[in-house]
Amino acid sequence: MATDLSPRALLVARRRAELAGTPLHLVCADAERLPFRDGSADLVTAAGALYCMSLEVLSREVRRILRPNGAWVIVDSLNESPFYRFNRWVGFLRKRRTALAVHNVPNVASLQELRREFERVEISYHGVLTFLIPVLRPLFGPTRAGQIVSGADRWLGWLQQWAFKVVVVAQGAPR
Repeated sequence: MATDLSPRALLVARRRAELAGTPLHLVCADAERLPFRDGSADLVTAAGALYCMSLEVLSREVRRILRPNGAWVIVDSLNESPFYRFNRWVGFLRKRRTALAVHNVPNVASLQELRREFERVEISYHGVLTFLIPVLRPLFGPTRAGQIVSGADRWLGWLQQWAFKVVVVAQGAPR
């Protein structure tokens, strides 16, 4: 099952599911007011959309529909890196991003708040130096550039809050 507020996005999802031969039930819905029964979902995912919503409201709604052993998996951008913040501002000034995409991107503190709502929250950070890929690719090739950036993620763990992407897995009985 997939939900989105945009009928156009659901049409794209339908086409991709059909091409993959995957049955998919689509529901046009606001993630802050999901039309599902309490405790009806084993897994909820959110990818690249948190800036569009109130994390507090969305978290409450996800907790409502998750089963006690369910999980919420989030893959999103993080707002800590000055490089990525600058990039979003440039996108906004070029009218390629909305004001929400500049001002409402999750940060480490907002994601840490999920620990109050779920029994287990694992957060992993990815792509501290991803912004260097366009420079590294011509010098080293795509494979080696990726290896360099991945190695830097491990070596620069102390800069994890500057990551380009974050993956959050929140589990446990909703409180």
